[in-house]
Amino acid sequence: MAAHDYDGALVAATALFQRDPGHESARKIKTRVAFQGATHPTSASPGARAIPRRQMAWDDLHQLELRREDVFVLTFVDGSNDLETILDMAGLPSYVISNCLERLVSLGVIAI
Repeated sequence: MAAHDYDGALVAATALFQRDPGHESARKIKTRVAFQGATHPTSASPGARAIPRRQMAWDDLHQLELRREDVFVLTFVDGSNDLETILDMAGLPSYVISNCLERLVSLGVIAI
């Protein structure tokens, strides 16, 4: 795989993660590549200007096991803030925000 081949890395990590959902390294690579893609958009990952949108009502969230940081990041998902703005406003390390956004997407709470 070539350097900066975000599409290739994301495909490989996703394939491994699908085969073994408990594979921690694949999850970390997938998350890191997704945020590299936020600053270097590719066909497989959203750019920094992608706007996440909530897919669930706030009232429906109580049935999910969300962490405090997931809910905190979700407060910035208002349909107008793009990923870059959320990164700036939340004030958390980018890997924490990336993990929260990935978790929210996987639970169907948001779509990017």
